Amino acid sequence: MSKPVEALNPVDVLHATAVEQWQHLFERIRDPLVAAVLVETLESDASLKKQFAAAYTLARETLARDAARRARADRSRQQRAVLASALRAFAVKAGLMTPTPQKVSISTPAQRNEETLVWPTLNQA
Repeated sequence: MSKPVEALNPVDVLHATAVEQWQHLFERIRDPLVAAVLVETLESDASLKKQFAAAYTLARETLARDAARRARADRSRQQRAVLASALRAFAVKAGLMTPTPQKVSISTPAQRNEETLVWPTLNQA
């Protein structure tokens, strides 16, 4: 049977909340954002780092995997940009495209010989 709320010790409540927060962090350790928070927290306290050495190692591995994934994505993005540039150059050389994009002119209704919109006014009586 649980204790009534008035009988709970505030220190026990804080400890239970801290334990729940640590459990939540450990459950989501594969998330790079959570891993970064965990590494930062553990690096700031040497005793916690020793106590949770396995979690620290897993978090560092998660960050390394995320960095490698980002590097692969950047390389892929650069390769696609080079390929698109080469295709564009080929299309221009073959006469399939113009060398510069067409400029779009923005005109006003008066320049297009259109009437400007006027909001009606309401007679307030």
